[in-house]
This record gives sequence, structure tokens and C-alpha cells, in this order.
Amino acid sequence: MDFEKFSKVQFESRGIDSPAAPELADELQDDVAKEIHDSVLAAFLKVVEGLMHMVIVSSLTTKSASEKFPFATSELKINAP
Repeated sequence: MDFEKFSKVQFESRGIDSPAAPELADELQDDVAKEIHDSVLAAFLKVVEGLMHMVIVSSLTTKSASEKFPFATSELKINAP
């Protein structure tokens, strides 16, 4: 994320009460949301990977994984913003 793009100077240069200031604020909001999404997605996928590993290991030592963990056979879908 380009922090300089959203500096106080950038907001002031557009005029605090101008139509351009809210546009810049909207861009900042979008960039922050994308940063958060990317971080959370990476952490989420790591958790899923760990859970899937547990399912695979479990399936090697017990009854079938699909019987114990029916969700493990369904397709994981992730929507990007």
C-alpha cells in the first residue's frame, strides 16, 4: 500500500472540503480493505491447510475421511473482493 498517496499533504492539496477529498478517502478505504482481505485470506488458507492435513492423517489411521469429515470432500470456494 502506498502510504504517501494518503498523507495529510495529499488530502490538503486536494482541498479538505473539495469533491476530490472524499474520493481519496474512498481509495484509502478500498486499499485498507484489500490489505486486510489479503492478510486474512493468507491466514485462513493456512488454517484450512492444517485442517486438511489433519483429515488426511486421520484418514490413514481411521475410517474414511469422508465419513468422519464430509466437508473435506466439498470444494472450497473463496471470493476475492
